[in-house]
Amino acid sequence: MAGSDELLYTDFDGNPIGDPEEMILDGLDDERHRERVGPLAELLNDEKGSDEDRLHACLALVEWAEPAGYAAVRHAARHPRSTPWYGTSIDRFFSVDNTFGHLADAARASQDMARSKGTLEDRTEALRALISIADQEYFDSKLEYALDRATIATTVNDIRQVVLRGINTFGAGMHPHFDLGTQLIDLASVLTEDFEDLAVDLSTELVRVASSPRMLRHAITIVHRGRQEASRTFGEYISVMGGEEISKMVKEARHRRS
Repeated sequence: MAGSDELLYTDFDGNPIGDPEEMILDGLDDERHRERVGPLAELLNDEKGSDEDRLHACLALVEWAEPAGYAAVRHAARHPRSTPWYGTSIDRFFSVDNTFGHLADAARASQDMARSKGTLEDRTEALRALISIADQEYFDSKLEYALDRATIATTVNDIRQVVLRGINTFGAGMHPHFDLGTQLIDLASVLTEDFEDLAVDLSTELVRVASSPRMLRHAITIVHRGRQEASRTFGEYISVMGGEEISKMVKEARHRRS
């Protein structure tokens, strides 16, 4: 098996590089990335490899829309904290693992290549797996950006279920070590364009059980994206909850959408 330096820290012309992300990004436009798929899959599953190298191997395979990468994401989501690379990347603000945010971002970047490789269904299933743990793991605002409208239409019930679980978490008086409320508001907000009533229902309940100034600011997105009466009513609700600052932001969002 090729060494990790050759696979991750060497570009496609054989030159050394300092960051594997350079090689991963170049692979989106360079067909020579296919030569590394098999060896990277071996590295991904090599228990003797470093945790960081295995994570980068996974990120490469996901970003290049490879079935092996998407399968690894699904496996990681089944047992998040048993994943070998869990904790190798830590969010500097909340001091929690953010490797799942990196995986979500790689899935986002893989959309065009998944279309060309015929692996869009694998991509959707990987994103579904990530959605399923959004009430437990931190995504660093990356998950909602990975969800295009076609994926949202397929995973709407998954989004609904995970937000409801988060609401129950707050209802039971439990609070994780990151801003779960805002993460779930962001996730609910992606439903607004095609499922406005559901987005508003979920977000209203989230605000009721776990309101915070940051969450309310993010909830403005629903007012801005919405086109029906439900989002207008929601704007009035969070204006009351958030006071003058939020009320002003709601008015600006209504102005932009009109």
